[in-house]
Amino acid sequence: MTDRIVKAIVTSAIFALISSIAVSLIVTALLHFEIVGVVTSAKVLYAAFVIILFITSFIAARMVKSRGWLIGLGIAVVVIVLAMMHRLLGVESRLDLFFLIRSAATVLVASTGAVIGVNTRK
Repeated sequence: MTDRIVKAIVTSAIFALISSIAVSLIVTALLHFEIVGVVTSAKVLYAAFVIILFITSFIAARMVKSRGWLIGLGIAVVVIVLAMMHRLLGVESRLDLFFLIRSAATVLVASTGAVIGVNTRK
């Protein structure tokens, strides 16, 4: 069981890293050539983040095949802690209601993806 969890975490983390880099490069190119504006790119990046988070938790839970809500909650906690460190280290200095709403959405998306991942058949 532990081997499956480690393999699932590594596989889903690699997927999240590669897809995040790819989306960032695409959005950066669109911004550079002035195809989209800054506000639009921020919304596209957040939408891509939600999709990547869902797929990441789906992959991890499908590989483990049990406790989907717990896997989704674990992935969400890691993402929220990283976002909190990013905010507190100077990018945005305060934690506000908007951050709490996004954190709740992160938990919901990751848990939903993991629960669906556990309950799908190959």
